[in-house]
Amino acid sequence: MRSIGSGGCFMDLSLRQRLSEVVCSAENFGLTGIRPQVLSDAGNLIVHLIPYPVVARVATLFPGDDASIERHIFERELRVANHLSRCRVPVVLPCSMISPGPHPVGETCMTLWEYAPIPEYPSSLNTHDGLQMVRALTSAMAQFDEPLPPLGAWRHGIEARNVLRTVEVMDERIDWLLTAFDRLTADIQDMALAPAHGDAHEGNLLPIACGWRWVDFEDVSLMPVFWDVASFLAHRALRGERPALEFEQVLEALSREQQITLRRTLEARLISTALTNAGLAWRRQADLPVALSRIDRIRSMLAAWNPL
Repeated sequence: MRSIGSGGCFMDLSLRQRLSEVVCSAENFGLTGIRPQVLSDAGNLIVHLIPYPVVARVATLFPGDDASIERHIFERELRVANHLSRCRVPVVLPCSMISPGPHPVGETCMTLWEYAPIPEYPSSLNTHDGLQMVRALTSAMAQFDEPLPPLGAWRHGIEARNVLRTVEVMDERIDWLLTAFDRLTADIQDMALAPAHGDAHEGNLLPIACGWRWVDFEDVSLMPVFWDVASFLAHRALRGERPALEFEQVLEALSREQQITLRRTLEARLISTALTNAGLAWRRQADLPVALSRIDRIRSMLAAWNPL
């Protein structure tokens, strides 16, 4: 966790401006004397509004982004979180002490959430328990009765592909990645879709004192069946945590047809994640050597997993 107060002399000027806008917006609701603490500024800006038990989630807009679309996504996030809570899925809840929003912040918007402090030494999450949480999440998402956009979580890969095609990339790994993504984009159109969290991996589970809680519902959409399971496995695989063994253990409980579906979905998830990371790296918002090394790891994993 990185703390940045209003007097930080090393604060990026754009971040300083965004925090000032967040504080001004929160003051409109009577939250005065705020000391903003940045919890994350990778992707959306996440800020703890000290001394209040409130966290602001601020949409980050890139050139060409439509602020009204982001606002709609943030509105849906709140409804999804409340739905999952009613289904007894552990989530970090929207703020209850004041309206959770969305609220305008400069040219973008923010939502307000309950602050969930993370212990100094959080517990680890094993694969079995993590997959149980994913299955409960998937079951609850199936009961969400609002219309959802098809393949909403796939848009990040499409955006990254468009970025990479506008620059001259002298690396065979990027060429391989773009070719694989185009093939999978065509393949995914014929797959059965179901409501999904869209980004259900361990990075979106907060290890708070009373257990793990899901966060980040902006990618909720209709995605291929097993997408959330594939997201969890892909995240662990990219961290090098015995992915082949975990994959085989999951496959054992599935029918032949389901195994094929999961294998295709996991490949799609790995490729889209790698492409998204590469696109961010070329925008200088992620580490390029790390993004390229992930492509190498994915190629090795896909070669190691026997085709079904």
